[in-house]
Amino acid sequence: MVKAAAKKPASNPLGPGLQPAIDDRLKEADLGLKSADIKLKEAELVEKTAWYRFLSAPLTPVLITAIAGFVVTQVTNSMQASANLAVEREKNKGSLILKAWETGDPAVSLRNLQFLVKIQLIDDPAGVIGKLTPEDAPFLPRPGGPVVPVSASDMKVFFERYKQAFGTITQRTVDNLTQLFQDISKDASAQDIRQVAYVLATIRFETANSFSTVTEMGTDASLEGRYGPDSPFGSALGNTSRGDGARYRGRGYLQITGRKNYQFMGSALNIDLVDHPELAVDPQIAYRITSLAMFDGRLTNKKLADYITADKADYYNARHVVDGGGLGHASDIADAAVKLEAILRETVGDQSAQASQP
Repeated sequence: MVKAAAKKPASNPLGPGLQPAIDDRLKEADLGLKSADIKLKEAELVEKTAWYRFLSAPLTPVLITAIAGFVVTQVTNSMQASANLAVEREKNKGSLILKAWETGDPAVSLRNLQFLVKIQLIDDPAGVIGKLTPEDAPFLPRPGGPVVPVSASDMKVFFERYKQAFGTITQRTVDNLTQLFQDISKDASAQDIRQVAYVLATIRFETANSFSTVTEMGTDASLEGRYGPDSPFGSALGNTSRGDGARYRGRGYLQITGRKNYQFMGSALNIDLVDHPELAVDPQIAYRITSLAMFDGRLTNKKLADYITADKADYYNARHVVDGGGLGHASDIADAAVKLEAILRETVGDQSAQASQP
């Protein structure tokens, strides 16, 4: 038998002295990697420990709450500012459209509206305004002449005639009426001298001839007894919480009373009268409430145009506009309205005569 040749050990291509050196280097590299890994884990542990200490610190919840509150406040303020800006834009658009309509001529109104669309002051996404013709264009009658004195000479005549009709007038009353004339002259609803005369007569009566905004007198206890949520009258006025009777006492020119009326008028004027009922005595706000109540019928669903029109001036029953189903002091207010109408016509001119002129 032939014996197999003995297998020779594989030769080391690196040489007998080089292999151990490489092995040592590999071991050192492995140890270096392990050491680096340990240091990395130590660093992570330190970082986690720092966060743990921060999160477990007594002041951390307070700090987080404060930061969250700040962020929420900033977001809320930004949203509120955006909402207020949107409301103002809509108001401006409405004012522009109203002015475009007040021409008395549908063709002119149409041109005005289409011009506002062209320069992008109002929107017409569906193209409705662009399709209008003069025959179907909306328009409002052209506003007439002034219904209250605005010049110094006219006011001088008014106050002279007022003293002749009603007796002595104080400087405070003069100042209050001057403020009212300014507000009325800016009111697009105030276009009829007779209606304005009745508004002035009503304010005169409700403010004890002073034409000043008033706050209903009485102690909190007496007003709570009269208007509180436990009283039938207070319940009808929408008072729901203890203290509402005194809080929502009568204020302004017409002395609106009760939570329901404050909330209703505040919503109509975009003013928070529920949390700030004292604003109702501001002369300009008080007049805006009066205008909504008397020209628009917002308090009783009855308005001046129901009683004072081109064909009649029922000053007596016009008391229903403020007094609802009652006619308290209707005769006194009607008599004052007749006198004030005559004074206004003598002061600012006869509207009917002006309307007949070309």
